[in-house]
Formats: sequence, C-alpha cells, structure tokens
Amino acid sequence: MEVDSCEMFHRWEMQDTPPDLLITNVSMLSIMLMRHEDKAFVNDRADSQIFEATKKWLEEDRENHVFQLVVDELHLYRGSSGTEVGYLLRLLMDRLGLSADSKQLQILASSASLGEDEESYDFLGGMFGLTPVEAKQRFHIESGESMYPADGQAHDFSENIDTTSIELGEAIASGNEVESEHIQELVNELVTAKNMEAIAYSFLVVRVIGSLLCLWKS
Repeated sequence: MEVDSCEMFHRWEMQDTPPDLLITNVSMLSIMLMRHEDKAFVNDRADSQIFEATKKWLEEDRENHVFQLVVDELHLYRGSSGTEVGYLLRLLMDRLGLSADSKQLQILASSASLGEDEESYDFLGGMFGLTPVEAKQRFHIESGESMYPADGQAHDFSENIDTTSIELGEAIASGNEVESEHIQELVNELVTAKNMEAIAYSFLVVRVIGSLLCLWKS
C-alpha cells in the first residue's frame, strides 16, 4: 500500500509517514510513548518517530498548525485509573512540545455525565492539567437535550404488568397451540399506550451523546 493513500494498514507505514488522524486507546498510547528506534540498526523505525514528526510539524507554524486531541467517554476516567490517564496525556503533550494552555492544542471530549457545574470544571482541570478556574475559562460544555423532557408527571406501568408478563412467558414456553389466542390477549394487555409511555420515559434518550466539550483558544 502507498503511504500517501487514504488508509494505512501497517505500523511501519505510520512510523515512516505519520497519518493526519490516528485512532488508538490508552494502553496502546502508553506503549507507543515507550518505543524508540534502535540506533544500532540502520533505518530502524519506532513509534517515537510519529511523535517527533508531529512535534516538528507543530514547530513549523506556531500560528496555524493545531493538534487536536479527541477523548471519548471522558467520565469513565476517574479515580486512580483516571489519574493514570491524566498523566499519560501530560506525557503525550510534553513529547509534542505542548502544554495545557498552548494555543496549538484543542481538546474535544464526549461524556454522558458532565454538566455545567463546578465539579465538572474541577474534573476537567485535573484531567488536562489546568486549575478549575482555567478549565472554566477554556472549556465550553455543550449539553445534550432529552427527547423526552421531564414534564413533572409520573409515568408508571400498569399495576398488573408483572403478573401478566410472567403469565405470558409461561404461556409461550408451554408451546401449546391452544394458548395462541390467550397469548395474544396477554400481549394486548401489555402493549398499551400507558406502558409504552412509561418505557419511553424510563430511558435517558438524548439527541446528542452526552456532552461535547470544546477547549476554546484565543
């Protein structure tokens, strides 16, 4: 495969010609940061060349070249494991010659549980090396909108839904054709507007997945 094609399948292609977009995970990123070429071998390649080439690209144009870091499911990185990920991202930034307040760094992250409150900004600051005040100044949190907003009313299932469901399961398991008419009656008893509405309101269905966090730079 040519290295100037739209896709790269082999690691040595990426090492020789770093891609514009690299999708990885925390474990692999940690390993990549530890791999260096062996000077004892001519034309040896290693993952460190990807970071070196990216750092050089950033240095070529301090005004227009921007490194974008995208993190999915940010809320999962909490506790001791979250601390490890936070320091790993700091190592990545350091290898690229960047800092948390660099104008050449833009961070995008998705989360299903972060809101516009002090606790969220404190979390963002701790993750990316900023103080809570700096995080609040630099991050914009775009919250999702529920497709079924709370209307202040209770949306409960019918009172006999549990016994009807059990009876339906037993009737289906019996495999008795005589039960077919009874099964349909039970289904009709369960599939009602009241029960369907209760199911809809029992899930947090949002138009966008969680919240989109954007690090704004002046």
